[in-house]
Amino acid sequence: MATLEALASRNHGESRVTPVEVLVVEDDADLRHAIVEVFLMKGFRVNAVSNGLDAVELAFRHPYDVIVSDIRLPGIDGRGVLQSLKTLHRKPGVILITAYPDWKVLREVHGMGVSGILLKPFSLAYLAECVDRAAGEGPGNLAVGNKSQRGGTADPGGGGEARASPGP
Repeated sequence: MATLEALASRNHGESRVTPVEVLVVEDDADLRHAIVEVFLMKGFRVNAVSNGLDAVELAFRHPYDVIVSDIRLPGIDGRGVLQSLKTLHRKPGVILITAYPDWKVLREVHGMGVSGILLKPFSLAYLAECVDRAAGEGPGNLAVGNKSQRGGTADPGGGGEARASPGP
């Protein structure tokens, strides 16, 4: 099981010929806009929607490399989006984001082939690094973390709460 730090720091010595195609699914308009701006600056091709139903419709029409989705969404939630993606021939990497770490849900999505889970708040630059790596890694490399602006990561062990570790 890879950590998000490992996914973000791996250097495969390869450069991608085509831009990473990303779908962002986030109901918070400000956060969605911020994520899109950072991804565009990284050179990703980005589509963004505010709900799970629109995400599923787009995913079936366009072969995304990575889907970044909030878990809590109106209508179809992030788990529903992930479940719907199982029927796609070309499965994208999926990074789930959440401000509400429910460890039962996190364990459930572990078995569904997510590339990683980020706990809010997180660094947008770090999310972009994880997306870049997930595009090359594909599904199934679950990692939980929240590399925040302070440099901490979440501790998924014991107590069911995310604790930021002190930065350097």
